[in-house]
Amino acid sequence: MFARPISDMTIVVAAGGSILLLGILAAVVAPAADAVDGGTSTYSAGPRGMKGAYLTLRELGYRAERSVEPATAVRADPASTTMILSGGEAPSEQDRRAIQAFIQQGGTVVAIGSNGAFALGLPTVAGPVAWFDERVERFSRIIPSAVSAGAAEISMQGEFVRPSLPDAYVPLYGATANEPVVATASIGLGRAVWLADSTPLSNKYLGQAGNLRLLLNVAGPKAGRRVLFDEHYHGHKRSLWSYVSGTPLPWVGLQGSLVLAAVLLTHSRRRGPVRAAHVDARTSPMEFVEMLGTLYG
Repeated sequence: MFARPISDMTIVVAAGGSILLLGILAAVVAPAADAVDGGTSTYSAGPRGMKGAYLTLRELGYRAERSVEPATAVRADPASTTMILSGGEAPSEQDRRAIQAFIQQGGTVVAIGSNGAFALGLPTVAGPVAWFDERVERFSRIIPSAVSAGAAEISMQGEFVRPSLPDAYVPLYGATANEPVVATASIGLGRAVWLADSTPLSNKYLGQAGNLRLLLNVAGPKAGRRVLFDEHYHGHKRSLWSYVSGTPLPWVGLQGSLVLAAVLLTHSRRRGPVRAAHVDARTSPMEFVEMLGTLYG
C-alpha cells in the first residue's frame, strides 16, 4: 500500500501558517528595546524611565494609571486627579487648551521639559542639550511650599530649557530664583507644576535627595486620589496599527500576501480546463478535393 502523496495546496497552507506563527512568536517573545532608549515612559525600566515612580505610587495605595488618550479625550474628575506629562511629543493646540481647562477646573498637572512648558502655555527658549547623567546636580529649595514640603533639595539635570515664567509661577528649586528648575502656580481652582527635567522622577534618581517626597507632594493625599501618567505623548496611542507597526507582524503580512498570490497563480494554472493541443491535418482540404477529382477522372 502506497502512502497518499501530499498535495501542493497542503504544503503551501502549512508554510503560510508557519510563517504567521513564527511572526506572532517573534512579536511576543522578542527582547525589549534598549531600556535607555525607552525615554521617560512608565513602561521603561531604564535609568531615565518612570516605571519606578508609577509602581511606587501603586504600592503606596494611590490609584496610579497609564493614559494613552490625548488630553481632549481624558475623562477624569479634575478635583481628585493629578496628571503627569513627560512625553517627547508636544501636545496639539486643542490638547493644550484641554490641559489648561483641566487645571482651571481644579486639576493638578505636572508638566516636564520644553513640551511640558508648551502644554502650560509657557514660552520656552531651547537650552543646551546634554545626555542623561552628564550633569546631574542637587538644587536646594528656594521657597517653602506644599509642593516642596519635606524635600530640602532635589536632583536635577544641569542642562535644561529655560522658559519665561510669568509672575503667577513661584520658583521652588534652583540655583537662584531667576533660574528655577521647578516652579508652581495656582491657576483657577487647580495647580500647575513645571519641572525642567524628569530627573527627580526617573528610576535612577527617584530615591535620592527629596525626589520621592516631591513626587508624593505633587500627587497629593492618596485617599481617593487618581494619578494619570500620560503615555499618549510618548507615542503609545490607542490604535491597532500603533502597536503592530513596531513588531514583525507587518512583514508577516507581506510574506503571507506573497504566499497567497503564489497559491492563487499556481492553483489556477494547474487546476484550469485542459484542452488538447492543436494538430495540423496531414492533408489540406484542397489536396483532398484534388485527390477525389483524380480518382473519379
